[in-house]
Amino acid sequence: MVKTDKTAIKNFAIWARVTLINAVTQMAFEYDVTETGKNDPAQESVNGRTLTTTEKSRRTQRISNIRMNGFAQTMEEAAYTWFNRFIALRFMEGNNYLPSHTRIFSDESGAFKPEVLSDAVNLDIDGLNKELALEMPENQENERLYKYIIITQCNALNEDLPEMFEEIGGWTVLLFPRNLLIHKLADDGDCSGKY
Repeated sequence: MVKTDKTAIKNFAIWARVTLINAVTQMAFEYDVTETGKNDPAQESVNGRTLTTTEKSRRTQRISNIRMNGFAQTMEEAAYTWFNRFIALRFMEGNNYLPSHTRIFSDESGAFKPEVLSDAVNLDIDGLNKELALEMPENQENERLYKYIIITQCNALNEDLPEMFEEIGGWTVLLFPRNLLIHKLADDGDCSGKY
């Protein structure tokens, strides 16, 4: 019988929670939403960049959520949402349960080299726009493509696993963490279920 290192799992979960809260808070800051800021829902631009209609709508939703639940709780909720999704995807990847059978966080050797990026145009994921998946790498938008694939994969899994993969939309998308965090989750979090 293989013994589970509960201390390592606990320490990883604590580290991941803090790291994710910091990451989603940074994303909020990038959209000029802070704990002590004005957080004007009618704001049209951020850091000299005009917001798209979708970004404005998501930003307004997030500000509304902050006003109802507080800044810290909203950041915690977003961090918790992404943590659960990343861990579930990593578990499914490690056990070859993903319907596409294409790894999200790693390659076959386990190294952080997401197969989904190298095989984006051939992915078989419900809702994936193949033209967009082809266009983004051509425009050197790998981070945007990665985010798009993960969100599309989560939403596709909603049909079979609705409690784990509630459809992602609104302000949660705006707080999607950067690749560095996903890299650490893939490297540090053994979510294969094979402890």
